[in-house]
Amino acid sequence: EIYYKISLCYSKKKNFEKSFFWILKAGFYDNKLAKKKILSFYKKLDKIYNNKKFLRAFNIYNQAKVILTYFSNLVSKRSYSILKKIVIISLYRAGICLEKLNKYSEAKKYYNFLLKLFPASQFAKLSEKNIKRINNNL
Repeated sequence: EIYYKISLCYSKKKNFEKSFFWILKAGFYDNKLAKKKILSFYKKLDKIYNNKKFLRAFNIYNQAKVILTYFSNLVSKRSYSILKKIVIISLYRAGICLEKLNKYSEAKKYYNFLLKLFPASQFAKLSEKNIKRINNNL
């Protein structure tokens, strides 16, 4: 409950990076309200991404990687369906944002990180393609 409330405080201050971190953390502690709020938060994040504000979007998506330092053992053992999907998509989109910012070696690190943790996901396959494309263009 406290993590969810912290998230709301950061959201009111328009600090979406910290808000995303705390709402993900609340979700991993099985806060049902946080899980619902994550979806609406992610819609806001989609707008940032779709408006090509890639640096800002990357800074928010990067929080998924940060949160995995706390919960990587849980993600692999439980489904956490909605949270797991959001983390996977966030890692993938962080890589895309880095590519858009011409930071190709950093993008490959995100794609490889996703491949390592979630090799069976559809985004792992997309990550492999992106790595090959980057390697061919460098």
